[in-house]
Amino acid sequence: MHSISTPFCIGDTVRLNSGGPDMMVVDFDYGTVTVAYRTIHGIRETRFQTGCLEFIKADKS
Repeated sequence: MHSISTPFCIGDTVRLNSGGPDMMVVDFDYGTVTVAYRTIHGIRETRFQTGCLEFIKADKS
């Protein structure tokens, strides 16, 4: 179920509206979303305002 404060659920795949890597939603709170993504140095987490992110529809192939 989606939270009232965010259109995303934990585990959703998202991307910045301006592009960038696919990221996974790992937490959200009061209009911000914490996402995790992979780099050559390991897994990183960062926070974005909800409006900066777009949902990526899962490919069911």
